[in-house]
Amino acid sequence: LYEKGVLLQTEGRSIAARLKRFTDQKERAPLIRRSEERFDEAIEIFRTVQEKVIARERPLRKDPEKHAKDLQRLAELRTKAAIKLAWTRRYKALLYPEGSPEAKERFGKAIETFDEYIKTYGSDMSVLSALYGRGLCHRDVTDLEKALADFNQVVEVTKGMPEVRGLRVQCAVEAARIHTRKGDFDAGLKVIDGLFSDDPAIANTVEGEKATIQKAETMVAKAEKLKGTDKEAAAKLYQEAMKLLREVVLSGSTNVRAASAERPLLFSTMTCERRAPSLRTAQDR
Repeated sequence: LYEKGVLLQTEGRSIAARLKRFTDQKERAPLIRRSEERFDEAIEIFRTVQEKVIARERPLRKDPEKHAKDLQRLAELRTKAAIKLAWTRRYKALLYPEGSPEAKERFGKAIETFDEYIKTYGSDMSVLSALYGRGLCHRDVTDLEKALADFNQVVEVTKGMPEVRGLRVQCAVEAARIHTRKGDFDAGLKVIDGLFSDDPAIANTVEGEKATIQKAETMVAKAEKLKGTDKEAAAKLYQEAMKLLREVVLSGSTNVRAASAERPLLFSTMTCERRAPSLRTAQDR
């Protein structure tokens, strides 16, 4: 039954991914309906799995030593179904327009489910995924402080744990984006720099590229803020961001985001340098 729920969730996400191809509501509506149906079925299955597992665990708990293996297997299944339930509710919320009452209501249900999971399975490593998911939901309803708290908690807890490097980097990137969005650029840069100081090996990984790209984007946002009052500082930030992105591109990466970001960055750098005294001239004075 659990595997059927996973399949339905996957089908729902696959259908939802096709929404990007359409802008007309008449074309989008049937896809949204089909995707929501798959998610609703998956949600019901994951809830049913948990209920059945709890019922099966009850008699076994009378002699836990004798049924230790069975109890462990059932606990793992219950945990997997619970986290899938929370994530499926998030995926369902994403079907609706950002900021709409429908989206807010469904994100609220997803947050409640993540809350319950974190409270129940707080000592399990899978709680990191729940914190990340809850952080994304908080971000999507613009509760940025709560989102930051969740992302920062994952970054802090996973320090020195290369086996969850991908999740740690993703949470750090999300935290940096929120700082950048709030105009606290230095805090955003500090989060990313912390990744490289805590785990120098990250520099030559795909995760390291993601972090580098975010650092460049935060630098650009800071430069945009500064260019009206301190063109020289803005030009320097643009140049540093350009250098970081080119390093990603020249590393042989196929990261389209870095390559596509380079052109507007080049234009912004040239514009800023043209309007401000060149860095070389400033240094010669």
